[in-house]
Amino acid sequence: MQLFFTPLERIGLSAIILFTLTISFLAVWGEVRRKRSKKQKEREYHENYVRTVTFTDVMMFGTIEAEFDTLSGILKAENIRLPKFGAQMPNAILVENYTDADNETVLRQLNTAYANQQDILLRMAEEMLRLLEPDTENGLPSASELAEQIMVTDFQFSHAYDSLVMLIAAGAEYNNVTYSLSALYRPDPVHWEYEAEKIECSEEGWDTGGEASVS
Repeated sequence: MQLFFTPLERIGLSAIILFTLTISFLAVWGEVRRKRSKKQKEREYHENYVRTVTFTDVMMFGTIEAEFDTLSGILKAENIRLPKFGAQMPNAILVENYTDADNETVLRQLNTAYANQQDILLRMAEEMLRLLEPDTENGLPSASELAEQIMVTDFQFSHAYDSLVMLIAAGAEYNNVTYSLSALYRPDPVHWEYEAEKIECSEEGWDTGGEASVS
């Protein structure tokens, strides 16, 4: 059986095809315009409110470049390569409510962290050890063994207690369970707080809990 269309049907079919193509084109073009508009707004925001801040420590860190959002007050240095701390190199620094007066303080506290690296990692490991369940065959690892596996990810600074405080964020795994670890440093008077939290259990589902100690 041969199908054919009358001239009127062909016109109607062509109109439907043209309408469909037009709608598709408008949708694609609209998405392109939205993306262009978003990029333009981001570019204008960056030009108006974001400036580069440089941290320089020739002996320890070299030059670190960060972006300071003057509207939000947040400074971020991301995808950087800091010296190894624990099992990896931390790659980010964040400062809330940053002012230029904080520049030297941030560097000074970073130096304090690295100067006390072994003790910090050991104290983190001790907090993590409190949350571990003994292995039926090998019991529990030592704090020093756990300390070797801790990965420090970033340094976070904020204004509290009338001074700039530093949070060292880290993590570790043991028996397929992930742990979030942190060390909080207050400079005046010198004070450290450590915390460990179990954040994931691959075999038993999600589980949270933790303890903190103050020294």
